[in-house]
Amino acid sequence: MPDLLERLKSALADRYAVESEIGRGGMAAVFLAEDLKHHRQVAIKVLHPEISSDVATERFFREIEIVAGLTHPHILPLHDSGQADGLLYCVMPFIEGESLLDRLQREKQLPVEDALQITREVADALGYAHERGIIHRDIKPANILLQEGHAVVADFGIARALEQAGGASITHTGVAVGTPTYMSPEQASGSQDLDGRTDIYALGCVLYQMLAGTPPYAGVTPLAVIKRHSQDPVPSVRTVRDTIPESVEHAITRALAKVPTDRYQTAGEFASALLAPGLAGRPIPRRRVVVLALVGMTALLAGVWYVGRQSAPAVDADGAAGPVSASIAVLPFVNMSSEPEQEYFSDGISEELLSLLAKIPELQVAARTSSFSFKGQNLEIPEIAERLNVAHVLEGSVRKAGNEVRITAQLIRADDGFHVWSETWDRTLDNIFAIQDEIAADVAEQLKVTLLGAAPTVEETDLAAYALYLRARQLGRQGTAEGLEQSMALYQQALAIDPDYAAAWAGLARDYYTQAGTALHPIDEGYQLAREAANRALAIDPEYAPAYAQLGYIAVYHSDLAAAARHLERALALDPTNSDIIANAAILARSLGRLDEAIALQEYAVARDPVNPIGHARLGLFYLWAGRLDEAISSYRTTLSLSPGRIAAQFYIGAARLLKGEPEAAMAAMQQESSELWRMVGWPMAYHALGQAAESDAALAELIEKYEQETAYNIAYVLALRGEADRAFEWLDKAVQYNDPGLPQIAAENLFANIHSDPRWLPFLESIGKSPQQLAAIAFEVSLPQ
Repeated sequence: MPDLLERLKSALADRYAVESEIGRGGMAAVFLAEDLKHHRQVAIKVLHPEISSDVATERFFREIEIVAGLTHPHILPLHDSGQADGLLYCVMPFIEGESLLDRLQREKQLPVEDALQITREVADALGYAHERGIIHRDIKPANILLQEGHAVVADFGIARALEQAGGASITHTGVAVGTPTYMSPEQASGSQDLDGRTDIYALGCVLYQMLAGTPPYAGVTPLAVIKRHSQDPVPSVRTVRDTIPESVEHAITRALAKVPTDRYQTAGEFASALLAPGLAGRPIPRRRVVVLALVGMTALLAGVWYVGRQSAPAVDADGAAGPVSASIAVLPFVNMSSEPEQEYFSDGISEELLSLLAKIPELQVAARTSSFSFKGQNLEIPEIAERLNVAHVLEGSVRKAGNEVRITAQLIRADDGFHVWSETWDRTLDNIFAIQDEIAADVAEQLKVTLLGAAPTVEETDLAAYALYLRARQLGRQGTAEGLEQSMALYQQALAIDPDYAAAWAGLARDYYTQAGTALHPIDEGYQLAREAANRALAIDPEYAPAYAQLGYIAVYHSDLAAAARHLERALALDPTNSDIIANAAILARSLGRLDEAIALQEYAVARDPVNPIGHARLGLFYLWAGRLDEAISSYRTTLSLSPGRIAAQFYIGAARLLKGEPEAAMAAMQQESSELWRMVGWPMAYHALGQAAESDAALAELIEKYEQETAYNIAYVLALRGEADRAFEWLDKAVQYNDPGLPQIAAENLFANIHSDPRWLPFLESIGKSPQQLAAIAFEVSLPQ
């Protein structure tokens, strides 16, 4: 089948001279073309073939026709639309200017006068459309162009057209049109009864970002962002910039009200509130920057946010599909305390209970990442249980006042919502650990799980240390430089109180190797500190499974695979159903070149933790190396839907496209990669596949100049892909010299395929302990839990 560019060129040859692809998103690609009749440049947006095939064509064009009737100076017009060779497309002007996203990335914070003028102009466009019954549904900086110093709203109504005409792949349960960073609470909940006030909310978020430099709410996953939109109070923009007038802060606060009735009821009201004396009427500085992609093409029609794929159903003892009866998800307990900052405490209670129940071999427990992804979501228990493939859900609340705490918990049968059991505990904090034990034992009894002896118990420590540990764990999971620094400081405070707190030592180990693996800490030193912390945890508790798993992870990246196998076998023996430990076992199987086993283990981990983007990314990588390229692309698309901008996701989609023989699609993916390093690794590969040797050479030279020590291993496979065996082996030697973290995966890596037959290949593998014979000699036996 011809690639999309050639297919479009042929299909539209009588009307448009299609030149090149200039952007690609999750649901569409955009091409630069010349309108042959009117002799003007246009941008043609084409839905991906798999999307086009699932859209009700007549309904789609009826909706597009409504949008085409919008004529307003601040709305990007729609020139044409149609279907050609089975592809649905829309034609719009090719704009000279830049998107608001481009300007924010360059300047971060805008002058107050500029921000208010942009907001008023967008509000004017929205008000015009709302009066005609059309809402945008995806207002964000990427969809606002700055042309000749004025705002122009793009993609108006496209989201609505797709939603109204979409088939199963678009309107499946769990999909909401929009972008989480700017999505109103009612839109995030999947409400079909939206009106213009949802656009006002999104525009309020954009105004906040223009003034503060960041959106009002952020989080490490889309679900975390949506939760903050739904629950957190509106942050004060004046805490970031005290020069912002109070009237502007008031306007933002009202626009971001959780309940639509409390917002401005029309876009015109919002615009009028921003016409304070001295703030109106000043023009935006004129700029003429050619946009190579209409409206920040990296996000085109990628505003369909996927909550999470339903995991494959389990099979119970009678052979019937569905969750097994002894399966449960522990939802985050609700913080009922008067202090919002105590939420870490209620989260911690939930996590400890989840951890305790997960240690019961006969009980299947949904992983923490997946269970906590539903925090703050207005979903019914049966829907949550279906997505997590469990038969029961444990929910509850925590109310803390001083030294007193009340914990309520209730066990719910998912298929009918029946409350199997509920209980309330009023305690003082000096026996909080005993409360957790009680709840775990009661739940196990109610589920009729046959326990082998007593139920597992929580590790007890000083209460102040426990509180610090809970806060540290919450911060460390953010994965940011600041969060990790704060997390490590809190772990150290906890250990100053209780030096024998094994969980805190293990948490510190995790933070150290996370820093090392993300270039926030020198890699050798970071892994050494992580090893020392994990060993301290085991010195305190010789049966602490997470610490063994951490040592196994560290050993893999030091190429000591025999030690990794010992550590991970021990971790699995102690905690055989822990999805994080199983995922680490998958990494070891990959490093041993046992891709089939690695895939099976990682698929199990993903099924237990279906909304964890890290799991889907790792599975996509394994699929890529196994040559299962379509599955790799699908996994990485899921990763990006759960975690937009995930580092290296677009790169590996591009790599899969290269291996499929689709160089133009590969280049489009590489261009969308969020990480500069990974973009620069991808460009020489894609240029080479496109036959552009000079461009490939220039891109490779720039990569080597900027990132030689950080990515020697990747430079080696770029050279291998280009057929330069001598240089590839030179760079593999440099990768060994630099202790490159890519080397442990070389036995599974398929981007070196061009030099596998070189007589130097096997001797090189043997020199680093990765020859097939050396790997086969390492014993590592692991089986999936039943």
